Amino acid sequence: MISSDSWLGALLEFWDEIVHGDKVPRLVKILLAAALLGATVWSGYVFKELTELAKPQIPPEVKPSPKVAEEAKRLDQVVGKFRATVQARGGSTELSVLASTISRKPFVPPPPPELQEGVSVTLAKEVTPPLIIVRAIIVNEPDSVALLDVDGLSDGLVVKKGASFGDGQGRIVAISAEKVVFTWAGQVYEASIEM
Repeated sequence: MISSDSWLGALLEFWDEIVHGDKVPRLVKILLAAALLGATVWSGYVFKELTELAKPQIPPEVKPSPKVAEEAKRLDQVVGKFRATVQARGGSTELSVLASTISRKPFVPPPPPELQEGVSVTLAKEVTPPLIIVRAIIVNEPDSVALLDVDGLSDGLVVKKGASFGDGQGRIVAISAEKVVFTWAGQVYEASIEM
């Protein structure tokens, strides 16, 4: 037997008093039963509504008006033009292949309009500097010296600031601990020391 000193015993004693006891009037018992029955009916109604909401509902199909169809066609054309533009700008090789097949050079600037056929034009010759390899640098504040290998001209060339090489086309401008600065045909270049 469960004693009334525990929670379970107190709960069972309270339930027994409600059901069989004389302290609770009959009207309270009827109201409790009606509330229990009403709560059961309400729970069933809420469950039914919840299952109705869970069912997928298919909306009725609406036929588009002619204006909507025209607008959709126009927007499809705009989208097609946009996609073509994106493809052309996004590295598409089709345009370059097309330009090369019709003997065009897309990356060469066009000639000036004053040039006409039959008129000969001499183009300026582009002068590229020789390959210079710096073998050694001796830094002494008033007179710094560098040992250079100049491709096609000489190997083991010892130079200091102001020295010229390559038939006067090249001239040493500065010598520092990291690099040699020189000019070749009016352009300034740098050669770093090889480690």
